[in-house]
Amino acid sequence: MRLPGSYLWQLTYRWTLPRHPKKSRHWIMDPYFGRFNTARQDRWVFGDRETGAYLVKFAWTKIIRHQLVKGTASPDDPALTDYWINAANAVSAFLGVSLLRGSSRQWHGWDSLGCLGWQASTLRLGMRPWG
Repeated sequence: MRLPGSYLWQLTYRWTLPRHPKKSRHWIMDPYFGRFNTARQDRWVFGDRETGAYLVKFAWTKIIRHQLVKGTASPDDPALTDYWINAANAVSAFLGVSLLRGSSRQWHGWDSLGCLGWQASTLRLGMRPWG
């Protein structure tokens, strides 16, 4: 099993090779890889020197454990409406509204927050998202 970070590095490195077929490996690394994120000491970040844009590494993602869903909890149970609203709000607060807005079109506008906020809006309105 390959780690996602090493796999992504291999993909980006292989992406650079055909663009400079007669250049050495070290020459290829200089324009594409560097220390783009100044908050980190990582020199092997893939990015664009002109714009400053770079790929975020998987290793930079902080692991936050989630609270397990109750064994019999169902979004269709009216007694657990508050439970599911709090769960959806916790997820949307963690991810941030800007991240969720882009995927709201995928859920056909169930909620203005996007892909994970649909549970709260459907429970408040008494609607079911699947039919």
